[in-house]
Amino acid sequence: MAIVILSSCRNKLIEDLGEHLQVQGLRVRLVYLVPRPSDPLRLFRLYRGLYQGIVFLSLLRFFRVDQIHAHYISPNIIRLAPYLKFLCRRLIWTIWGSDFREFETLHIGNAKKINKYVDSITTTSEAMASGYKNAIGFHKDIFAIRFGLSFFEDIAKTTAQDVVHFKNKYKIPLNKSVVVCGASASPLHAQHKISQSIAKIQDTYIGNCFFVFPLTYGSDEAKNKILEQLKTFPFPYIALTEYLFNKELASLRKATDIFINMPSHDQMQGAMIEAAFAGAQIITGDWLRYEEFEAVAGEAFHKIPSYDEISKPLEKILSRSLLNKDVKASNTCDIKEFCGWDSQINKWVLLYNEHL
Repeated sequence: MAIVILSSCRNKLIEDLGEHLQVQGLRVRLVYLVPRPSDPLRLFRLYRGLYQGIVFLSLLRFFRVDQIHAHYISPNIIRLAPYLKFLCRRLIWTIWGSDFREFETLHIGNAKKINKYVDSITTTSEAMASGYKNAIGFHKDIFAIRFGLSFFEDIAKTTAQDVVHFKNKYKIPLNKSVVVCGASASPLHAQHKISQSIAKIQDTYIGNCFFVFPLTYGSDEAKNKILEQLKTFPFPYIALTEYLFNKELASLRKATDIFINMPSHDQMQGAMIEAAFAGAQIITGDWLRYEEFEAVAGEAFHKIPSYDEISKPLEKILSRSLLNKDVKASNTCDIKEFCGWDSQINKWVLLYNEHL
C-alpha cells in the first residue's frame, strides 16, 4: 500500500506521523508544497502553475497511489484536489484545529469546494468532527484522531539536576515558581495581553513568581514588539529568543510550575500538553475547545473568561500549594494516554487499512 502525505508546509507532527507509520510497515512518502508568495502578482500565477505541475508529476512516480492524505485548508490544496483524486483510490483530508467556531468563520467556504473529492476526513477532536458534519453535511467517513506527541520520553528522562542546570544557565531563581506565558511570539498567543494583565497585579504572592516568555517562533516584527513591551514589565522575567534543543526544552517543561495558554483560537496546543505532562498547572481561556483535555488534566486545569482575570487562578494555585510535587505527578499517565504516539498510532493505521 502506497500512501502520500501531502502538506502545505513542513510540520513536526506530520513528520512524526510519517515516521511512526513506516515503523508500522506502511509505505509512506511525505510531499510538501512550496509556500506561496505573499504578493499575488502575475509572476505568482506562473510560479503557482509550475509548482503544482511539479507536485503532480512527482506523485505520478508512484504510478498508482492507494491513498493521498492532505493536510491544512489552503488555496494550494484546494486547487490540487481534482488532480489528487484522479491519482489515488482514496483521498483523505485532515482539518487542523479543535475550535470549530474559528474554522466555520474562516474556512467553511473552502471546505465545500473540496468536499466532492474527499473520501474521508480526520479532525483533532470529537467536537470538530460533529460540528463539521452538521455544518457541511458531509456524509462520508469522518474520524476524530489526534496526533501523538513524541516529546514525552524526553521529559520523563529529565532529572532534577538537569532542571537546576537549566535554571542556572538562564538565571532563573531556584526558589521562585516558574510561570510560562504563551507558546510563541505569534500574535495568536496574545503574549502582549498576558503580560499587560500580569503587570497590573499588586498582590504580594506575585513576588514568588519568575516569568518566562518563549519567543522562539513568530516573525521578527512580532518578537520585537513583545520585547519592547516587556521593557516596562514590573516583575523578574526572561524572554527566550533562541531555539531550545531537546534537552533544554525538556528541562523548561519540567521547570514550569504554571503554564498560561490563552490564544485567541487554537488547536490542541502541544506545548500546553507537554507542560501538563511535566506537572504544570494550566491557566487557559474558557473560549477554547479543550473539554477533552480538561477531562484528563483534572484539577490542574483552570479556565477564565478574560485576560483580566489571570490573577485569580494564579493566586489560587500559589496560595493553596497546588504546586506540590505529588499533585503534579498524579495525571501523567492519563495525559500520555490522551495523546502519546503509543495510544494514537493504531488509530491512524486503522484509518489507512480500514477501506483497503
